[in-house]
Amino acid sequence: MIRCVLLWLGSAYGALLLVLAVMLCSILGAVVPQEGVAAASDLESWRAVHPVLAGILGTWGGFHVFGSRLFMALLGLLGLNIVACMATHWPGREKAGAWTRLELTGFVLLHVAVLLVIAGGFVSAGWRLDGRVVLIEGQSWTEGHDSYFVLFESPFRRHHHPGFQVALNRIEQRFDGKDQQVELKSHLLLRSAEGETQLRTLMVNAPFTYRGLAFTQDQVGFAPRLAITRGADGATIMDSFLALKRSSTPNGNEHRDVVPLPLAGGELIVTMFPSATWRQGVAQKAGEAPDNPVVKLEYGSPENHPPPVFVKLGSETSVAGYRISFRDWQYWSMYRVSEDPGYPLVCFGLWVGLASLVIRYSRTLAVWWF
Repeated sequence: MIRCVLLWLGSAYGALLLVLAVMLCSILGAVVPQEGVAAASDLESWRAVHPVLAGILGTWGGFHVFGSRLFMALLGLLGLNIVACMATHWPGREKAGAWTRLELTGFVLLHVAVLLVIAGGFVSAGWRLDGRVVLIEGQSWTEGHDSYFVLFESPFRRHHHPGFQVALNRIEQRFDGKDQQVELKSHLLLRSAEGETQLRTLMVNAPFTYRGLAFTQDQVGFAPRLAITRGADGATIMDSFLALKRSSTPNGNEHRDVVPLPLAGGELIVTMFPSATWRQGVAQKAGEAPDNPVVKLEYGSPENHPPPVFVKLGSETSVAGYRISFRDWQYWSMYRVSEDPGYPLVCFGLWVGLASLVIRYSRTLAVWWF
């Protein structure tokens, strides 16, 4: 009776169906914007364009697929299938010859390795934290549940946050002769809740861990400081750094964002050229190295579309009844902050899987070598 149940649970057809279900969930997670990865504005835009589908996906955890209870249930069933498969193949080991026993051991170890990977995925799905933080040079950030730019926490993770502080001292970039970035460093000051401080340097592909959270370098861009005053009464509308969104285009990176001008009935599109050349009074982007930055201002309204205005660093101009000055600029940087307790288990499972393949095909390897 028990063997029949194990054969049913460990059937190859069941494993195939579960693997297909996990693959479909993975595809869904790659296609649909996910909480903790996509910006909140992008999620809202997607929901507005697909209202019916958004309602269905919201019910089944489609906006956080890899942390949903459905995905965790599929991983649990797949793990149960592997355990049942191991149990049905192990009893014949004592009756087999030496080579067969060794190969069977490798077969079972391979299933153990897959089970470890699935267990690591299950732990990650249930207890992972994944967030994004954006800082402009000179700014600081205090770690907390409500302080992330974007944050996803798995359903079983308790809201425990160390509460330390991170200050971005400066960004250091280096470019080659073709204006390609060859080095990017973030110099950070870390201060614990107890007052202990550390200076750390974060580089691309060189993350570090602090108080259990892993920091990874993500995007970097420019933040011009714009002072906008109303021409009629001189009231200050804005005097701060504006972190421009960075996007890739066929002509290179574009640094652009939008500032609403409500009294003028339109919006101001701000684009920064880190390095610019001038031709007949029109600035054109020359490169990414910030040698002589220029801000391009485009005002638009339903009734009016004047030509763009270009402002050099330290200069000012007038747009739609507003005085706008380009006073300074800084780098901004986005960092990924994560905690993944299942990652070590997955890595260990991969090493066990590699060893199991060597054991499983030891007879073939012996024939090849000897």
